[in-house]
Amino acid sequence: MSRVAFFLSLSGFLAAIVAHVGSIFEIEIAKCEWFYALHGAMFLVYFPFVICLKEARTKENRFEGLTKYVSGKYIAVGIALLIYNFLGFIIDFYKSDGGTPDIWDSGFVLQSHGELLKNITKSEYESYKFNQLRGFSGLWLVFFYMPMIYFYFRAKHS
Repeated sequence: MSRVAFFLSLSGFLAAIVAHVGSIFEIEIAKCEWFYALHGAMFLVYFPFVICLKEARTKENRFEGLTKYVSGKYIAVGIALLIYNFLGFIIDFYKSDGGTPDIWDSGFVLQSHGELLKNITKSEYESYKFNQLRGFSGLWLVFFYMPMIYFYFRAKHS
């Protein structure tokens, strides 16, 4: 099971990297709608990861399930990805005034919960959409990375 979970996590992580880098450089491939399937796919590997961690922990060490297989430097990379994602979210939220790009009556707008924040141009709309993808893909990186390293090292120990 660990090998299958590792390869699923690796595939998701690589796809998330493509989406994330594409969103940073505003590359057309990042506009592919299938990237958003990663939003659901990350749970296919994250839930088994959490269950394995829960089963392996002890009362003395809540993180023993993770630290038993994974060294601190790989955990540090996961924490760095989490911090990077959090900072990116704050920056994107600030840049978009908390709004979401949308199309209303053939016009481009920035809206929040159905309330118009401002009208925007098509190029601004595209830029906001890339920022939105960057936020999602940052989450995907974290949610695929941690199971990926866990199942990789767990399979090596088996």
